Amino acid sequence: MMKFEKCLEDGQFEIHRSLNHSDPGVVAEIIVDHDLGSFEAVITDPVDDSQIDFVGRFETFDQARRHLECE
Repeated sequence: MMKFEKCLEDGQFEIHRSLNHSDPGVVAEIIVDHDLGSFEAVITDPVDDSQIDFVGRFETFDQARRHLECE
């Protein structure tokens, strides 16, 4: 099970990041958009924070986390 830590909060957005998985070359992130009420699951490059893969947009944090765990 992936553990996420909040690494950014600016009022409208929160970014939760997880590094505890088998590939240290990628980072799993969940971006919470409070205005839209959505949770975006993305996989990024930890060196330059560029997006590698957009997993999807979900209605709950747990849905986003489960989909990232399957990637």
